[in-house]
Amino acid sequence: MKLPRKLSGSAPGDRLLLTVLIVLIVGTPTVFLRTAMLTFTIPQVTFLWVTSVVVLLIGLYRVLISGEFDRGPLPYSIALSAFAVALALVTIVSPQPWVSFTGLPARGAGALTYLLCLVLLHVVYGLAQRRSSEPLVLAFVATHALVVLYALLQAYGLDPISWGIDTRFVGVLVFSTLGNGNFSSGYVGLTLPLLVWVAFGSSMPSLAKVVGGGAIGTSLIALIYFNSFQGQVAAMVACAVLAQWAMTRGRRDRLVAGLVVLPVGVAVVGLPLLLSAPGWSTLLVVVAVTAACAGFGVLKDQRGMNKNSDWSEASAGGWFWPMAAAGLVAVGVLGALFRERIVAEVASGLEQRTEFWKASLSIFRESPLTGRGLETYSSYFTAHRSVEHAVQWESLLSDSPHSVPFGMLSGGGLILAGTYLAVLLVIGYFGILAVTRAEGPLQPFYGAVLASWVAYHVQAFVSMDVPGLIYTQWVLGGILIAGGASMSKTVLVLPWKPRSRRPRSGDGVQGARQLLTITVLAVAFLLALGPLSAPLRANMAVSRAQAALAVSDPRTVEIELARAIDLQPRYGYYAESMAFLYEQGGFFEAAFTEMDRGARLQPGIPYIALKAARAGLAVGRMDAAAYWYERALEADPNGVTAITEAAEFYSSEGKSNLASTLMESFESLGSSNTAVWKTAERVYLALGDDAHAEKAAACYGAGGIPIPDDC
Repeated sequence: MKLPRKLSGSAPGDRLLLTVLIVLIVGTPTVFLRTAMLTFTIPQVTFLWVTSVVVLLIGLYRVLISGEFDRGPLPYSIALSAFAVALALVTIVSPQPWVSFTGLPARGAGALTYLLCLVLLHVVYGLAQRRSSEPLVLAFVATHALVVLYALLQAYGLDPISWGIDTRFVGVLVFSTLGNGNFSSGYVGLTLPLLVWVAFGSSMPSLAKVVGGGAIGTSLIALIYFNSFQGQVAAMVACAVLAQWAMTRGRRDRLVAGLVVLPVGVAVVGLPLLLSAPGWSTLLVVVAVTAACAGFGVLKDQRGMNKNSDWSEASAGGWFWPMAAAGLVAVGVLGALFRERIVAEVASGLEQRTEFWKASLSIFRESPLTGRGLETYSSYFTAHRSVEHAVQWESLLSDSPHSVPFGMLSGGGLILAGTYLAVLLVIGYFGILAVTRAEGPLQPFYGAVLASWVAYHVQAFVSMDVPGLIYTQWVLGGILIAGGASMSKTVLVLPWKPRSRRPRSGDGVQGARQLLTITVLAVAFLLALGPLSAPLRANMAVSRAQAALAVSDPRTVEIELARAIDLQPRYGYYAESMAFLYEQGGFFEAAFTEMDRGARLQPGIPYIALKAARAGLAVGRMDAAAYWYERALEADPNGVTAITEAAEFYSSEGKSNLASTLMESFESLGSSNTAVWKTAERVYLALGDDAHAEKAAACYGAGGIPIPDDC
């Protein structure tokens, strides 16, 4: 693939940099570790952190040795700098700065990850200025194939791994290498445009294009088995790549080209609406159809279908709006034919998300400028959810708004969301420039990359940034900016730039400089490796503790949990686990100490505050119990479990007025939880309210009484 421009010379470290980036692209969504408690996310975020740091260090090496730094176009450099500053600011002012910086261990979508993603964006931009970015795109395609392959093995009962009880963490049969059907679906959907480019638009050998066409069919079947609307909708963006391929034909051949890609487009849009669990025969038919379409495209290209094409005219010419109108008509027809199925899918996917989004907006309104910090959503969700959700879904808590834009708003306020939007606008602008300015085979290439980048944001609107997804838009964005800003003169010459690209023989100054630079950067990497891998090592220790607990080995459990706490002292879950162990062993004072510490590290989560309150009661720490009951009520003011437990505590402490006030609140809420009504009965009896106590007994079915509907 011809590059529009090259910087002066071949920068040192470029080949190694390209290799590491390919490893990052392929490895991040596909690595997992059975010996970790969180089998997928923690190994993947660790892999992303470590490889991103390697990319950073290689980039620094390139700058230090070459004496050149490409700052990028001015809007780009301003937007990136503003977003980086915003990340630092919202982290510093956050009530939980460490969580905001590192993110939750289960996901790692904190400021650190986003800063490393900015590094990826800039490094990829620079690399794509100097050499072809096609290997990076093909790495995405290869990763896409791996995710799809493993999904199909699971779908058809050929999974070589026996997951057993581990499937409770993923919840579905088909979850592939990202450990979750939604996330794997999102990855396949957002990278499908790149696979479509391989089959329709690339300059690859004919056989590779036909195989790519067949792979489109396997991807669609995998999307069906993921049963996730977010990936299926994101995949529809691939139709833009098909349309671009058809439009960039000669005027006389566009209709034929449209007919060639039409079955693929219909399959991308319609198959998820038509099928639920396709068998082997359906898989083979779909693969055969998509491969045949790619084959026809190859034949037409070989026969000179594009001989009279005018790439620039075709992309912006008179056929654009008719094809756009035809696309809208097609969407309308499909919507009419499958209206009930579409409505059901959307309603199912958004039922809880709308509640999460409303809570996110409420958190944002409370702190509109800087938000509450990235990945701190769990500490504020229950306090900002609706009364209806608190009553109907009391135990359904969320640590994310399940939307990247809403997460930016609640986590970083206007400062972070605004600068994030600025970065996206810059990438989108240069992406459009890359498509419109490109000539020949570069046009469909950048078109596919832009489509994939857009598809990421389609799925990101209803999903969260997990390690297997978060890096994709930044790598793709770097490619787009390089393509759109290829003529910009943005290279800064640094004072130590060598006068000659090739030092004289025997000149040891340059060699000494290189050796010193490599040594310093290697030491920096080794120093960073410990903190970067700490979450993974801690999680593996907890996994060993769980295994020891299963065989009744409390000593090993204690040792491993202590190791996890030493590695992750700011992660409250491990202290909570240690508290459970002490409680099981009858060491209630130690259990309270650990539970109290764990709850302080996880503020705003009602069930954890209640655990701390119960631990305080077990050792007679009434002040501590009162404190944590107050925190539980603050965290979940409409949570009936917190209300009734706190009321029972206050009644036992002789604070009848407080208990009565809480029970009045409970009466206005009601509950379908029988355990809550048992607690309510005890409170009413303590308060001498026999009438309400009788109703409470009826509402939990005491003595076999049928539970009334009005409970």
